[in-house]
Amino acid sequence: MKKIILGTAIGTLFLYFSLRGLDMKGLSDGLSRVKIVYFIPIAVIFFIIPYLRSLRWGIIISPIKKISQKELFPIACIGFMAIILVPMRFGELIRPYLLKEKLKIPFSSGLATIFVERILDVLIILFIFIGVIIFSPLPDWFVKSGYTLAGGFVVMMLCLTVFYLKTDDSIRFLQPIIRSFPHGLKEAINGFIYNLAEGVKVVGNPRRLLAALVLSILIWGLNGAALYILFFSHSFGLPIVVAFIVLVALIAGISMPTAPGMLGNFQYPIIATLSLFGVPKDDAFIFSMLYYIIGLGIAVLLGMLFLPSMNISFKDAFKSMKNSMNNTMRDDATT
Repeated sequence: MKKIILGTAIGTLFLYFSLRGLDMKGLSDGLSRVKIVYFIPIAVIFFIIPYLRSLRWGIIISPIKKISQKELFPIACIGFMAIILVPMRFGELIRPYLLKEKLKIPFSSGLATIFVERILDVLIILFIFIGVIIFSPLPDWFVKSGYTLAGGFVVMMLCLTVFYLKTDDSIRFLQPIIRSFPHGLKEAINGFIYNLAEGVKVVGNPRRLLAALVLSILIWGLNGAALYILFFSHSFGLPIVVAFIVLVALIAGISMPTAPGMLGNFQYPIIATLSLFGVPKDDAFIFSMLYYIIGLGIAVLLGMLFLPSMNISFKDAFKSMKNSMNNTMRDDATT
């Protein structure tokens, strides 16, 4: 509950900054200038991206179990919708839960595949960040944020590599801590670690890793392309590098604790970044809301379309997932 309150507070603060100083006449004039014909290719892109994400996820899961896109895509879409609608990114947990319930994949292994996805995303975002630093002058806070992100990624990659290559040694290293726990909990932790290792096996196969990286490049390249196309609908006249600067800032914003729907965390980074390039706040706000409605709206629409196929309501899914998470450590110990 405290985390939800934190996410809501941060989102509310960002939303306040997003709305502060807006002029109704300026908003009306800005909306009248928007060229809606550009919404068509943007919508197409946002229908393609979830499928590419599902394909990538299937590659990551494949060492554990081969799953057809007919089975996986609905789970992926419901998971993407949950990420948007549930505060604090707790929605990330719905996909591992559905993998366990529908396809009998251990929750911890499914969770590890999400972890691998995030690593691939951070890697591509880092490359994008390096590119925008090279091709565009940026304020110090933006550059420092990138260095922090890069440092965190290096640490994460080192831990992942050591964990995958030296699973047994990692467990032995943790034993002085683990053995202080009760026997049942100790066995559960060991089981969780082994299942986690199974979930990150994609890094051990160069072909799978390359395929996942190529799809990651396509996913984030299309996100940047959607932003750039939306520039034309507003006649901003900004270069494509600015679209990727906005993308990096947006990712940083929604990576923080969020309110339901990512309100505030989504809009403010876009508005603040566009203002650095001379875009009036009224136009920047309209831009952020249109990108929000198209991108997140399509993700929610796809999730809602597939939710009935899971034979479980959205509310029941999270209630059951909570119970499942309470038992995950015990279940993994016997897997």
